[in-house]
Amino acid sequence: MQPIFAFDFSCNKPAMTCIIDGKIEIYVWPSDIDKTSYERLDDCGIHVYNRKLDKIKDKEFTQHELILEHMRRSTELADKITVTICEIIHGTNYNIESAIISNEGFAFSAKGDAALDLSGYKYILMDRLMQAGFKNFRTYSPITIKKTAGCSKRGLGKDAMIEAFGKEPDSTHKIVEILKQNPQLLKKKTNYIMCMDDIADSYWCLKT
Repeated sequence: MQPIFAFDFSCNKPAMTCIIDGKIEIYVWPSDIDKTSYERLDDCGIHVYNRKLDKIKDKEFTQHELILEHMRRSTELADKITVTICEIIHGTNYNIESAIISNEGFAFSAKGDAALDLSGYKYILMDRLMQAGFKNFRTYSPITIKKTAGCSKRGLGKDAMIEAFGKEPDSTHKIVEILKQNPQLLKKKTNYIMCMDDIADSYWCLKT
């Protein structure tokens, strides 16, 4: 089976689930993450790369400064992710040309500055991956990925995707076992800890 690297990509909390030789590994690159979320994800065997970035407050930047800051952050993130994937592949018998990069397409309703920023970050990542030699890209619509998870029914949100992830019978990753046996360990009171929704979405992108 070809190695697959699947993304739920965002500017602030991108997540990647990959599978090589039947083994699943999960990575997240949050711009910043609280101590509790970090420790619980780490306990689950998630590879967490905390970028420790301050929130971008538009009013504190001129338009020119804001563009430069996004350029700096997007290229640093793309480089980190590309290096990580290349290191994973170099530790196996596979080569870059055999790998599949799977990602979620843009929502049709996406608009505004946030959507523009996301598209910019994502295209820079794809450019870095292509420069590194990756050629096999797959893009799936958000609704297609939700259908894979069985969560396309109107009204089902992020928690439904996480809960469906916890019911996967063919995943042996520790985080799935915890979701099955004691999901409260991955929550703060009633809400899931940071990055859980992104992790679940990246898994369903991989499954798709």
